[in-house]
Parts: sequence; C-alpha cells; structure tokens
Amino acid sequence: MTTVAELFKTAGVSYGGVVRWGQPPSERSPGIYVVSSSENADESTGLDAAPLDTAAVSTLVRIRPEASIDGSPATEATMQTRLREMWVPNEPVLYVGLAGTSVRARVTQYYNTKIGARAPHAGGWPIKMLDQAALWVHFGPAQDPDAAEMIMIRHFEENVPLDTRATLIDQRTALPFANLTHPRGVRKRHGLAGVKASRAVADRTVDGPGVV
Repeated sequence: MTTVAELFKTAGVSYGGVVRWGQPPSERSPGIYVVSSSENADESTGLDAAPLDTAAVSTLVRIRPEASIDGSPATEATMQTRLREMWVPNEPVLYVGLAGTSVRARVTQYYNTKIGARAPHAGGWPIKMLDQAALWVHFGPAQDPDAAEMIMIRHFEENVPLDTRATLIDQRTALPFANLTHPRGVRKRHGLAGVKASRAVADRTVDGPGVV
C-alpha cells in the first residue's frame, strides 16, 4: 500500500499539511494535493470498500440522464456497482491532483464544482460520490507540479499489489480511485460516459492537466 507521505517524498514535494474535505488548504503556491481516506499521511491502510454517498449517486443520475455505463443507460444501482468496481481496496490514496497556480484556489474550485458539472474543476469527479466526512486533503508546494504528479501516480500504480490489481475494473491502469486519466494520456477503462455536462454548455471550462 502507498502512503500519502511516501508519495510526497518520492516526488520531492515538501509536505504542507492536511485539511478536512471542504476546508481550503493554506498553500497559495503551485503544488500538489492528494485526497485520502486518512488524516494521517503515514497511514498505510485505507478502506476495503468505497464509502459511497447514495444521495450523491442519485443526484448524478438525475442531473445527467444521458449518463451511461458500457453503452447502457446508467441507473443508481449500476452506477454504484461501477464505482465500487473502480475502488482500489485498502489504498488510502484516492486522488492525486495538481495546481499550476495556487493549491488553495484549485482545491476550492474542486469543492465548488457541482455534481454533473464540467466547470470549474470536474477532474476527479468520483470523489463527489463518496461520503465527504471520510475524506482529507493533503497538500504541498511544488516547483514543477506536472512532473510531481507524474511521479506520484506512477509510484502509486507500480505499488498496487497484484491481487488488488486483479479486482479492478481496469487491471491495466491501476490509478487511484478518482484519477481517470494517467498523465501520459492513458485513460482508465471505466465504461462511464455522459457523467459531466457537455462542453457546449455555458459553464464549460478546460480541466487542469492530468485530470478528466
């Protein structure tokens, strides 16, 4: 299992602190943030199963009636099943994100993005499907956030145990739960479509590097 502290150390990123999900980080410089199921950056064991917020899943399916899974219309039940299949059991790291300008600003955008919306930060949207009381955001400054994110995700992927990888919906790409695209451009094969507003809508935006 990969700890948050291990990711920061491997990428050479100074650890800046941790806040509960919903609270803005203090870091105003470019950097990295990691959403975790643990407040403790040294915690090596995460949750065995996804702590889904069924009300959030219901909201997503209602707001995005065009959502589909493997080409079939999504229902609350099938969406919950697919999210559980994307969960990486016992890994405390749930999402790795970068901020090219301000960590505080980027994470705040993440918080403020509504379920099913594309803007201002729809990257890592599966996090919004979880019980937010179970989430923490670790952060730190980085001179080259893109490179740091690449190193962190590669390290995570390389250290997912083989037996855990075998349980994933996409065994080829063992990314953290809410990372849907590898920085190299490889997309997680999750079968989900239509879960965000079309780019044609007025609130569209361009997601930050390394997110989908």
